[in-house]
Amino acid sequence: MREHEKRSVIMKKMLPLILLLLAPVLLVADSTSAPNSSSTRNKDRGNDGEMPALRAALQVKLTALHAAGSFPGATLGFVLPDGRSGSVSVGLADVDNKIALRPTDRMLAGSIGKTYVAAVMLQLVQEGKVNLDAKIERWFGSDAWFPRLPNAKDITLRMLMNHSSGIPEHVLNKDFIAAMRKDPDRVWKPDELIAYIMDAKPLFAAGQGWSYADTNYEWGVSYGHGGWFPGYRSEMEYFPQRSIAVAVQFNTDAGRALKQGTRAYIADAMRIIIGELEKKRAA
Repeated sequence: MREHEKRSVIMKKMLPLILLLLAPVLLVADSTSAPNSSSTRNKDRGNDGEMPALRAALQVKLTALHAAGSFPGATLGFVLPDGRSGSVSVGLADVDNKIALRPTDRMLAGSIGKTYVAAVMLQLVQEGKVNLDAKIERWFGSDAWFPRLPNAKDITLRMLMNHSSGIPEHVLNKDFIAAMRKDPDRVWKPDELIAYIMDAKPLFAAGQGWSYADTNYEWGVSYGHGGWFPGYRSEMEYFPQRSIAVAVQFNTDAGRALKQGTRAYIADAMRIIIGELEKKRAA
């Protein structure tokens, strides 16, 4: 199978899994008092009890991790190879009012949004609607601010998406940090975020290096959030060898409160999911 055909197969599997994860872990929490029951949005297929058992096992693990840590609450979502999905939650959505966090509560997803955007962009490439090697000057060259953008005339869509544009990270700009602290609820426009890196020295020549920057996804590719969510941490990973996607969201930005890295939570969940699926096959 040719390389582009392999990518096509992966994309066809990955896109629906990513989009399904939008349900349990997206946007801002909007909760009312309810017990931390597992989500039943997707009904189990058949009567084998596999999904209830899987959710129960994940719930036990998440509850234990919550007890060992000091974070207010967390939601964990997963999508299986056949499209079935589920989620569990633990802790509180509203600490002051003691409102429990439910699997169906919506939460800020952070930089997971970049994965959604990249998946959709690659789908557009497959449809022949987008050329990743097209220079962004095509769309923004006539704008007054464009010449002030680092590496302006050399940047392509591909470079924005894979963080090889050489554009600095506006989130680390001291003036931006001060503005965020002053007004954490402010809704930012893309051009307001890009303004923080105008006239800055490029990190490297376009396409000649790599440096992660939320700025790459704030314009030209998507209208994002700036990669800054005070009070939230999130992680998502897709495992192509097993066609399983897992995401976890915490309503805290204090890493020490988690007692382990966010990817460790993903790894713990994957071990349980794989174990439960293999247990079913062996039965």
